[in-house]
Formats: sequence, structure tokens, C-alpha cells
Amino acid sequence: MIANINATLREMLKVQLDLGCVVSVYLDVTADAKGQRHHGPFLRKEFQRLGKDMPQHGPLAGFLRQDLQLVEQYLAGRLEPGSKGVAMFISQTKGFLEALQAPFPFANAVVMSRLPYVYPLARLADDYARYGILICDEKKARLLTVNLGRIEEEHDIISDTGAAPARGYETRKGSMGWADERHKRYFKEQVGRHLKAVAARARTQFGGGRTAHVVLAAENGVQGGLKELLPREIVNGLIVGGKFDIRTPTARLLPLADALYRAKENEHSLAVAEKVVVLARSRGGRAVTGTDPVLGSLMAGRAETLVIDERYGGQGWQCNTCLRLGAGGRVGRCPYCGGADIDAGPDMKEGLVELALRQGVKVEFVEGSKPLQANGGIGALLRN
Repeated sequence: MIANINATLREMLKVQLDLGCVVSVYLDVTADAKGQRHHGPFLRKEFQRLGKDMPQHGPLAGFLRQDLQLVEQYLAGRLEPGSKGVAMFISQTKGFLEALQAPFPFANAVVMSRLPYVYPLARLADDYARYGILICDEKKARLLTVNLGRIEEEHDIISDTGAAPARGYETRKGSMGWADERHKRYFKEQVGRHLKAVAARARTQFGGGRTAHVVLAAENGVQGGLKELLPREIVNGLIVGGKFDIRTPTARLLPLADALYRAKENEHSLAVAEKVVVLARSRGGRAVTGTDPVLGSLMAGRAETLVIDERYGGQGWQCNTCLRLGAGGRVGRCPYCGGADIDAGPDMKEGLVELALRQGVKVEFVEGSKPLQANGGIGALLRN
């Protein structure tokens, strides 16, 4: 399974605009109770729909038939049992086929355009970005990296700190019990070494931008010491409060950690959306809201972060020749290339997100932000 959704997204954003076409396929391939998948009829119907708009004996119609065969061959031979979603990008003229399987279903869609349709991919990447789980007590630790809802890497650390309390601390005068101060110091040193080992592994597994957040569940006696040893970049992204421990089965652990991570991500997105609305109303020009101002900031290269509500449904137009977007009412000709082939009802959500990502602008997807919804459902933080 291709698990690096961000790598696939980056590759699709590198595709250049030319006369060639790209077919973007998103499928829900969830199996029913009998293990059967039901994406086949939808897939054939959508390819048939696309083929009606082109000459049946032209090159594009031939490419489209080949594309359908490639998709069906891939699904028949390479679909993994645990996959619930598939995204594929095919271009005969540009010469590529990219496929990604995910443990979450996509909404079924087949889109043919001159650039890949990336909004569902970007949305999934934001919802299920890579994060870490760190569980630690005085003797043991589990470090897990979770990507697209699955464990990508797991490392266990078991230290010998449990041996000293059982034996007592040996001296020339014999064995002394747990209350002995020297024994207590010895045990504390052992725990300290254990925490250093855990922090070193966390730095390797989670640091360097590998994860934005780490869900932490640690005993009270070690949590403070561990946080002092962790790199600042990891501490800043900690999500503390996991109701699980070393013994929690993985099947139960992942849903609990995922709920904490998703809540943190949505909390952050809501905060960014509120910040955009507040700054857009204040003096200083640090943010804008609404389709026209946001589009203007993107085209001028002034946007730093795009914030878009899932319910955004802004109106605009798109030139089918140069693919430039415009806000507001209809236009007879494209003011950029002079083309007369204008789409009066484009997918503005896709167009604005794709434009932002191609410029390296961070995109925050948000749900339930009433302040942003009241201001057009879209906004942007601007560069200083």
C-alpha cells in the first residue's frame, strides 16, 4: 500500500499545465459483510459519461478506454484487503499513473481535466496526517508512528529499573530494603537513564518534522522528567491526556489516540479561522475573508495560510484555456489569455485549494467555524 499521501500529493502538484489531460479517480472500495465491493458500476458509468463528450474515433476516446482498463486491472490485481479508499491519477499524454490506497473511503468521483483533481487528497492528508504515540512508565515505553490510521513504525523500550526494587540495594553490610536512601537514589538514577533512552528514541522517530503532534500518556512520576528531556519541537506538539497505558491493546489504543489527535487538529483549525476573521476586521491588513479578496491574495502571492470551511461554496468562473480563476459574475472572455471558453460554474473549492498548494501556501481545512461561515467560508492570513 502506498502510505505516503503527502508524497503523492506533491507529485500531483508538480504536473504542469499543457494540452494533455489527466483522469483523477476517487473510489469507495469498502467491502460489505460478504466481502464484496461495489465500485464497478459507478466506475464504468462515469467513464461512459466522459466518453460521450468526445469523438469516438479520436485519440482522447482511445486514451479514455485504455484508462478504464488500467483502473480495472489495478483494482482486480493490486487492491489490498484492508483498503477502503483508492485514488488514481492517469495521463496517457503526460505519461504517468499514480495510485494510492487508504484505510478510509473517498467519495466516489471521476474527473477529467488538464491538471489532477487534488482536493480530496489534500483533505485526507490534513485529516489523517502522520502523528506519534508515546506511552511511558518507569520501566517501559512504547513509541508508535501512525500514518493514515495505521501503525507505520513501532518501537518498545524495556529498561532494568524493575530489578533494583525487588533485590534491594546491596552494600558491604548486606541487603537493604526499599526505604534505604541510597537505594532510592539508585532507582532514581535508573529511571533517569530509562527516560533518556526514551527521549533519544523519540527524537529519532518523531523529530525533524516527521510528526506534527505526539499523543503522550505517561505516569505522573515520569511525565515531567520526560518532557524536560524531549526536544522543544516535540514538546510544542504534545497532546497530553491519553487514557491508556503500556498494557492497552493496539486495537483499542489507536481509536483513543486518533480521537485525541483529531480533536487537537480541529481545535487548532478553529483557532486559525477565528484569528483570520478577527485580523480581517482590524486595521493592518493581516488577513482577508471572502472569495474575491482571498483569490486576489493568492494570485498576488501574498497569502501565507488559506483557511477553508468544508461547507464553502463560493461562486466564480474559470477559463478553460489557461485555467485561471475569477470571482464574481460571468465574463465573456478571459482577461488573462483572451480565451472565450469560460466555465461559469467551476469547483471553486478545488481551484482555490489547488492554487494555494501549488504556491506552497499552507491550507487549513476547518469544520463548524461559524465566524468563518459568516464571512464567506474562506479566508487567508497574509504575509508580513
